[in-house]
Amino acid sequence: MTLAINGSSFDAPMVGATTSGSTAFSAGGKVSFSSYPAAGSVPAAPPSVGGSVNIGFSDQPMTPSAGTLPAGAVEANYVQVPYILGGAVVGYNLPGAALSTVKLTTNEVAKIYDGTITQWSNLAIINTTED
Repeated sequence: MTLAINGSSFDAPMVGATTSGSTAFSAGGKVSFSSYPAAGSVPAAPPSVGGSVNIGFSDQPMTPSAGTLPAGAVEANYVQVPYILGGAVVGYNLPGAALSTVKLTTNEVAKIYDGTITQWSNLAIINTTED
């Protein structure tokens, strides 16, 4: 049996290591995998729902609340398994500031990304840093 796979480019090195030429993850050689074009997370969900991809790798789970479950798909019809974990880092350059004095909360980071906080002089950042 050959399983068609596609999805996230972030996952590509791990997917390649566990599917290309590997028998360790192939049910004793009875399962093979298609090539992995790494077309991206968003293109992985609709083909896995439509049937042209058996396994879709995505950076985000398919859920109605996240808006990632394609129209007409039922979440309970899919098995979602964590495969690989990645991280994100918030980098900044604040000339003259001692790095140990800048302490951003998750709420402040969210407000920076949504555009609510646009200046380092914002009172939310100043008040947190001074705690």
